[in-house]
Amino acid sequence: MKTFALLLLLASLQAHATYGYKLKSYIAQMPGHFLVKGNDQFEVMSKAKALSLRHVSFMMGSLIVGTKYGTRASLSNNYAISNVVVTPAEAGVFNVSYFFSGTLIIEDDREIQNFKVNLPIYPEDLFKEADRKCATEFYYAGAEFVYFQFWDPTLRYCSQEEGNDYIAYPVSLEEIPATINTYPRYEELIHNNEVSFFYYFGSDDETMFRFGFSGKGFDSLKYWLKKKKFKQVIDPAYDDLHSKFIRYEKQMGNLKVTFKLMLGNPLPNTPEAQEEYFWFMKDAFENGSFVQYTGHAGHGAIMDLTALSDKFKAPVKFADRYQIYYLNGCMTYVYANDYFPRMKGGYKNLHLIGNGDYSWADVTWQSLITPLEGVLSYFEDGSRMSYQEMIDETTRNIDKALRPLRSGPMLTIVGDE
Repeated sequence: MKTFALLLLLASLQAHATYGYKLKSYIAQMPGHFLVKGNDQFEVMSKAKALSLRHVSFMMGSLIVGTKYGTRASLSNNYAISNVVVTPAEAGVFNVSYFFSGTLIIEDDREIQNFKVNLPIYPEDLFKEADRKCATEFYYAGAEFVYFQFWDPTLRYCSQEEGNDYIAYPVSLEEIPATINTYPRYEELIHNNEVSFFYYFGSDDETMFRFGFSGKGFDSLKYWLKKKKFKQVIDPAYDDLHSKFIRYEKQMGNLKVTFKLMLGNPLPNTPEAQEEYFWFMKDAFENGSFVQYTGHAGHGAIMDLTALSDKFKAPVKFADRYQIYYLNGCMTYVYANDYFPRMKGGYKNLHLIGNGDYSWADVTWQSLITPLEGVLSYFEDGSRMSYQEMIDETTRNIDKALRPLRSGPMLTIVGDE
């Protein structure tokens, strides 16, 4: 019997800090395996890497939707798959096994004893036969590419059975002590005597005719900046746009504070606006101090600019200095986990704020105002707000707006200690 072993390193398990509201971080480990149909073992070997990634991806639905133990959790940025092994199982079927190690963020008021995640036995077939009855209400027909994010075989009308269609894997958890009073590195946000804020708002309606809550967030920020005595200025780099754009500036002593705001749609159904989104975000990641995205996010995929960089033949040269990224869009956290640390060389020069759960478009302004005020206040009067204070206050704001509609957010901050 031939055996094929492959070490797949997705991200080094480096020390970093994760903060949250009523959240705790855990190092999670488990062995996993699944079955693949095929006629040639070497063919299966060639795609074992991709298949292992796909299998682990189903963990997202199990964690975010919630397990039968009532625990809400999210996979953090730090995870690795190792010891990928392919062996024949029966005629035309191969077994792929691996070992998973990563960081999970879990609500600390929930029961974590006997913690398990549900993963499919035949992940390829599950994608091909995406069953609406086995996905939460957030899933829509034809969206197989994000089916893993919403798959939950324990739903009432789902016919999938444990042991036949999926396996409930026990996960060992080791708590990571949290340092809750870590602060943004405020001084390092200054570059050439300037602090620059970039805010992009993506249409909730996926068009350029209606913008939904993203449009309201855009207007709220404009109004807030005017109250703060920021002045609107012309920016020649953003002339003749399909998207809405506005720039504000204010001089604070020797320091210039700049805000660039854009309201558009980053998806391909509005190609002109998508191109404007790309150039705006390229500008933000290359020159910004604080970069924020809110609104519709194509299930988070728009956070990875690789395809757009290729499309517009313009690589994004991420700033080799400290920046803060704040992502408030559906599933943006999932895609940001790998992309941003990889492009920034880890978390040495990055603090990543994200929502481990779904976005809260209807409370856009409540989710933006506290981190915005917390960072800007430092340059106004020298006051310092810790990340934990930002998270607690933001969550209180959102909870007030949501109650009693649904549970509060899973805001998280990731960065080096």
